[in-house]
Amino acid sequence: MGADRIADLRRRFEAVARPDDARHMERYMKDRYAFYGLKKPLRQQLWREHVAAYPLPKSEEDLLDLAVALYDEDYRELHYAALDTLQARRRYLTAAALPILAQLITTHAWWDTVDWLAIRLVGDVLRRYPEERHRLPDTWVTHDNMWLRRTAILYQLKYKHETSTEQLYRYCELECGSQEFFIQKAMGWALREYAKTDPDSVVQFVESTDLPKLTVREALRRLK
Repeated sequence: MGADRIADLRRRFEAVARPDDARHMERYMKDRYAFYGLKKPLRQQLWREHVAAYPLPKSEEDLLDLAVALYDEDYRELHYAALDTLQARRRYLTAAALPILAQLITTHAWWDTVDWLAIRLVGDVLRRYPEERHRLPDTWVTHDNMWLRRTAILYQLKYKHETSTEQLYRYCELECGSQEFFIQKAMGWALREYAKTDPDSVVQFVESTDLPKLTVREALRRLK
């Protein structure tokens, strides 16, 4: 999808690549991905200049096709560009986008892209399509893929009073025995964030549930 468009963005990134910064970024990401070495302000400036030359698609199908094509690229900044693209047109995304968002969550999966997808994109779509909110996360939280389970725990992170505590607490109970760092951390993060809205509820849940120590520490850190 849009080979010329992707080639243009790739050229813009390559033209100002910073190998020293790239090596630092690669080490920070455990050498999972290649980087051009572009820090966020520069990367987003280049993306905006690219969008001025190649306006973003206005159909959901074309937006998702573009995001998938950018995810097929090797460099992490191009994966971030896919997320910038979807974020800029997130109101075009309907419940039909959720399978593709799940595909992106499980592709080149690491916390930096998964959390962006979970909180900004999946969270936004599920807020607008509540019928999916009561169905889809339940399938993800028991999925073999750890990143989909993390997404189910985190998607409500910015919901505040709209948070389904029944769902959040049930998911944490399902994952009580998890030894996975990213799941334990996600539970603590989600509980800590909801504690800004209802601290008493979170304290009561934490004290009555056999959660991992890391989760408890993260959940109560701001309250102490």
